[in-house]
Amino acid sequence: MEEKDEDPRLAAHLRNLSLLAGVTLHDLRTPLHTMVLYLELLRGALAEDREPDPKEERYIDVVASEIQRLERMVELLVGQLQVGASVSGPVDARTIVADLVGFTHPIFHRRHVAVVSRLPLDPVPLCGHRDVIRHSLLQLLLSALETVEGPAKLEVEVAARDGAALLTLTGTPDVTTADARSADRTEAPRASRESSLDLARRSLEREGGTLSMRFPRPREIVITLELPLAAERH
Repeated sequence: MEEKDEDPRLAAHLRNLSLLAGVTLHDLRTPLHTMVLYLELLRGALAEDREPDPKEERYIDVVASEIQRLERMVELLVGQLQVGASVSGPVDARTIVADLVGFTHPIFHRRHVAVVSRLPLDPVPLCGHRDVIRHSLLQLLLSALETVEGPAKLEVEVAARDGAALLTLTGTPDVTTADARSADRTEAPRASRESSLDLARRSLEREGGTLSMRFPRPREIVITLELPLAAERH
């Protein structure tokens, strides 16, 4: 009889843990997003009027690496707590993109990158964890920014096609004002950026998505993300 009484209590306890995990994830991700954003603002501000100092770059990379390590720990802990938790949603891809474009406007403006959003009139409902998708898209936006530098343009397009949501980021330099040094830039991706992309890819794959990336020319990037629509996911 005691075992039967314990089963409902255990189930209720696990449900409470899952709810706690969701709240914890949201509360931790928000300051992490802000730290990532302002770290990139700091990187751009330091390099704005002079050549980057290798020591300063190293310090920033260390901080970025520690933030990413904290993110991985949060993901691991929340993943362990979310026992049997249902997938949240649906969430509108247009809302996530619009929020992120507004959130990252200061850094793109400072780095002279114009962001153009192309959003459909109808909702594009995704079935997934809003915070996971939002954070992964933030990492993709910052990676695109590091590739194109400025002056440049970044187009963010959202579309629904063949039962899937397609999000495409296309970054191109402004060849009318970019100097020759920037046009010839072939710098290898920073280790911190590669780590962020790996983390974003793994997170999106857990949401049922696929991510592809190509670099047509120096300082150009095309990132394509495909996620299942809410009505299509099983």
